[in-house]
Amino acid sequence: MKKIAIIPTLFTLGNGVCGFGAITFAARIPRGSDSLDATAIQWLWYSGVLILAAMVFDMLDGRVARLTRWTSDFGGQLDSLCDCISFGVAPAFLLLKLCADSNRYTPNSLWIKGLWVIAVLYVVCAAMRLARFNVENDHGAEKHLVFKGLPSPAAAGAIASAALLRHELRDPPLDWLLGTIHLEARHVEQALDIGLPLATVALAVLMVSRVPYPHVTNQMLRGRKPFTHLVKIVFAVVAIVLLRELFVPLVFWGFALGSPIALAWRIVAHRQPSQEPLTGRGG
Repeated sequence: MKKIAIIPTLFTLGNGVCGFGAITFAARIPRGSDSLDATAIQWLWYSGVLILAAMVFDMLDGRVARLTRWTSDFGGQLDSLCDCISFGVAPAFLLLKLCADSNRYTPNSLWIKGLWVIAVLYVVCAAMRLARFNVENDHGAEKHLVFKGLPSPAAAGAIASAALLRHELRDPPLDWLLGTIHLEARHVEQALDIGLPLATVALAVLMVSRVPYPHVTNQMLRGRKPFTHLVKIVFAVVAIVLLRELFVPLVFWGFALGSPIALAWRIVAHRQPSQEPLTGRGG
């Protein structure tokens, strides 16, 4: 290895730096604090945003490398190492800080121990997912239209979006929306504390599964598309700007759970026996 591509490598390293930054911000929450106060929730928000920023760097480094025709095994290995930090370790650490509220759970409680097991399971599955991708990876954007298993950036984005939602719960737009359906912010927070770890187990399993997932950026942006395709993208961007409190979690969790639900539906529909005629033979 005598030469490397500078710009794609810098994008890849930016991915790893964002992942390390996400861990650093989440670690600022002191251990043993009574609850997640406004300052702690702000640190968690920064951590979630940095994980999303790492996704942007991860998306750009491969695209820039292909545009400059500087794809290499070195870049692929470096990308996976940075991904393991940003989309493996950082989301698992963020999960611990989001849900290990010592005001309700003692450090030695069964729930906290189970939470640590879930975090470790997530990191292990993310590492195996990245290793499998390296072994089976083929260079070229035309080879990356479908993923086998949930991509680790999408799984990390689902956890990061929960930190963003936790931060936005008491903002006026979302508070008004919760009030219209007679739901308080604390109820959503309690649901996140319990539901997010259980949902993270599903994310871990989906990463090492063979469930097919579409490569959204390649399918949306690659090649020529009809005019209506552009209109859909514009409306999606507008929805993100106006409803960012809910839209970001809905996008990530919808992507993570949509493919297995659609696959299960196709399997069940395919196995259904053909219906008999409603009317029998008349006499």
